[in-house]
This record gives sequence, C-alpha cells and structure tokens, in this order.
Amino acid sequence: MAHAAWPGGAITCEDDGRVARLHLPPLELADVRKPVNIYLDKGAEDVEALLQGLPEIRTQMMPALRRS
Repeated sequence: MAHAAWPGGAITCEDDGRVARLHLPPLELADVRKPVNIYLDKGAEDVEALLQGLPEIRTQMMPALRRS
C-alpha cells in the first residue's frame, strides 16, 4: 500500500490501485463524545484531475508565501 503524509492528513492507495483514500484529522464536534474520523475515497480519474489542478493553485499561493 502506497502512503504519503503531512501534518494535516495522509493519502493511501489501496493495494488493488483502484482507490486513493484521503485521511483528514479527526473532527471534534460539540455534544459528540468521540472525534469523527473523515475519509474521502477517490478513483484514478479524480486523483488525476486534482494533480492537474495543483500547479495553478500553487501559482496563486506563491505571492502569499513570498510575503511571509
């Protein structure tokens, strides 16, 4: 199983290669005893679309990074 992680979550690819799962940090809700685990399963086409869109997002974010 492939795995990539960063401070805000992780992505794993199942062994069959059909699904990538985004793991987000547990969400704490008022009046709920345990944090809610959030997973987002995506197929290869959705992952490809995300990867194609990331360079544009990075370009838009770069001026903000230089100001910091």
